[in-house]
Amino acid sequence: MKKVAVIQFPGTNCEHETKRAVDHFLPEMGADIVRWNETDRLASYDAFIIAGGFSYEDRGRSGVIAANDPVMKVITKEAEKGKPVLGICNGAQILVESGLVPGGSGDVGFGLARNKRMRDGAVVGTGFYNDWVYVRCMAKTAFTHAFSIGDVIPIPVAHGEGRFVGDDISSAAFCYCDKGGGVLDEYPVNPNGSVGNIAAVCNASGNVMAIMPHPERCAFNHQLPPYLRDETGLFHKGPGMKMIESMLMHMKKKVSARKRMENVHANRDSVSGKWERHNVRLRVSLIITDDEAISMRNAIRKRFPVTDVKKEVLWDIGCEDSLVDDVIRSGELMNTNKERVVSSGDGSHIEIEVRDRDDMLALSKCRNLNERHGLKVSGLKRSVVWRVYVADPKRYADDIVSTLMFHNPYSQEFRVEIKG
Repeated sequence: MKKVAVIQFPGTNCEHETKRAVDHFLPEMGADIVRWNETDRLASYDAFIIAGGFSYEDRGRSGVIAANDPVMKVITKEAEKGKPVLGICNGAQILVESGLVPGGSGDVGFGLARNKRMRDGAVVGTGFYNDWVYVRCMAKTAFTHAFSIGDVIPIPVAHGEGRFVGDDISSAAFCYCDKGGGVLDEYPVNPNGSVGNIAAVCNASGNVMAIMPHPERCAFNHQLPPYLRDETGLFHKGPGMKMIESMLMHMKKKVSARKRMENVHANRDSVSGKWERHNVRLRVSLIITDDEAISMRNAIRKRFPVTDVKKEVLWDIGCEDSLVDDVIRSGELMNTNKERVVSSGDGSHIEIEVRDRDDMLALSKCRNLNERHGLKVSGLKRSVVWRVYVADPKRYADDIVSTLMFHNPYSQEFRVEIKG
């Protein structure tokens, strides 16, 4: 049996614990850490795990730069041969952004949005969430051979952008539930507001799965809750490891998972109607070097003759003009030590303004401005403005936008203008 390749991107931080878990509990399979630029090694492996972390520091959008890296084309070809591919947390974001799940056709069919913890119809929390939750097995796939449909297992989550948003929930492999298996769309059962309580989605053939919880962390005593621990040693296999065990079973038996859905095609139309606008608008840019813009420039220029990419954050603020200075001094919307208010960009370029459909960050900031700083802010919206400099912007605008490098159509909406 050949080993599983644990893919390491710049910024990955869960590759070593993933390898240790596989090596200890599945020595017959074992694991090697394979760097993103070692594509010539991949064909010799029978399975792949894209580990969690912060690939490319989540620049642009979590997983999007890694999803467009040449290594994903190689992994796509290996997946088409039926080899199992498991993406965990950031690895799940990479698989979603690459279009390997849910449809497997290369078209993006889901987005992963900022967490939104809901109870009784109200938002009770946003941002990063780290806890143990329960998930229920929903389908037979390459990662569920060791389960029966309906099995409930405890598993840890640790993410800030893990909310699955999309139209087709039939691709769900695991869903968040309570201890008894009830799928309740309320926090804390649903820890991030995912549509259909989705914790993991699978492709049509069942051999590629993107999961936000961490099955590999079910292998270590110190990471397990007290009711799962065995204090006799470092390792103690929690039930989440059965997902990785199932990969071995799949390779041994060559069990073909049933197809359960049609390919999903993303709606790439720009936002319709008029965006909500407030009376005060602040366009904020970094004074220091913007590494995120540089990374996005380097990624997109592999496909188009782009000379530069610049980024600003645009805040639409519902407040009196007299409060603008107080809002800036609060530090909620910008850090004046490294950011400044700027005007619109100069020169001929494509301007892509992107806004989260559920603007959780703006909601949190608006609450802070009112409750912590005592400022009367009636509303707040946040957009990221990408300025893409390319010869003949009209010629390239549609093609650049259709790469989905700058927005995900399920979690975000956007506007495009040709400037200059």
